[in-house]
Amino acid sequence: MGDLPAPLVPPDVDLRDFGFMPLDVRTLLTSSLWIKAKKDPRVAHAAVSLWCECWHQMPAASLPDDDEVLADLARCDLKEWARIRERALAHFVKCSDGRLYHEHVAKKALEAWQSKQAQRARTKAATEAREARRREQQAQRDEPRHVQRNVHCDDERNEQRNVSRDVHQGTGTGTGTGTGTGILDLDPDGSLSGSPTAQPDIALVPPEQPAPRFAGRRQVATEILAYLNERAGKRFEPTDTNLEFIMARLREGASKQQCIDVIQERCAKWLGTDSAEYLRPATLFNRTKFAQYVGNIGTLPGSAGGQTSNPFAGGV
Repeated sequence: MGDLPAPLVPPDVDLRDFGFMPLDVRTLLTSSLWIKAKKDPRVAHAAVSLWCECWHQMPAASLPDDDEVLADLARCDLKEWARIRERALAHFVKCSDGRLYHEHVAKKALEAWQSKQAQRARTKAATEAREARRREQQAQRDEPRHVQRNVHCDDERNEQRNVSRDVHQGTGTGTGTGTGTGILDLDPDGSLSGSPTAQPDIALVPPEQPAPRFAGRRQVATEILAYLNERAGKRFEPTDTNLEFIMARLREGASKQQCIDVIQERCAKWLGTDSAEYLRPATLFNRTKFAQYVGNIGTLPGSAGGQTSNPFAGGV
């Protein structure tokens, strides 16, 4: 096959999903095959059948060089095929890959293939552009959420440090008495008395027990936490960590009603949204955030419009 031409169509040209095959009407009607076919219509029928069949072969515009297969594709038996073969295969050329290629159909196949590749490129570019826009829009939607999350986390870390400091810092009182003359005297055994090494008498007094109002504040904080669980559908335990956030605000002068109002106001805004996870003591009763939340409902502690009814205000 060294003298045969190269295939007229690349091997990857696949038009099997192309139901339409272009037909150059003027070329067909003026061709010698068509003009002479009026004397033998069977030739025209076989030729057109082969053109259509080669359009959906791989590669497109080609046929196998096998008379039994060709007769079947031409819709005739072997005897009839032998009679019309040469005329029906007019304009088909055998190439170096051993297949028969139709010269005119091959040109149309290459044009269709180029159009198909261009459409694929346009579709790919459009898909990538849509995906890029989707990612950009998603990033824009997520950015406020990330900023809010970072602000909450920073505030909660600061508040946790403040609570930890409040818990570990305590108060206590003690009294001590000491006696001494300040004069160095010799004891009978010759040792010095009143020396700097002499220890004063010290009376140790145990630290004061928590005032009753502390226990009362803890009870109020427990009731506020219970309301948060009921209103927000949470299950926070009345642990020291959870209660200290609330008690810290009570010590600063916030009232029980203000704490309840903050819970109600935040639940109304956050329940059913991504921010519902922040319905927790560490966020609601954060020192900075709590003041903002109270301000939203117009009852900031100590303000002209708000009344502080906390019976434990001012206690440490």
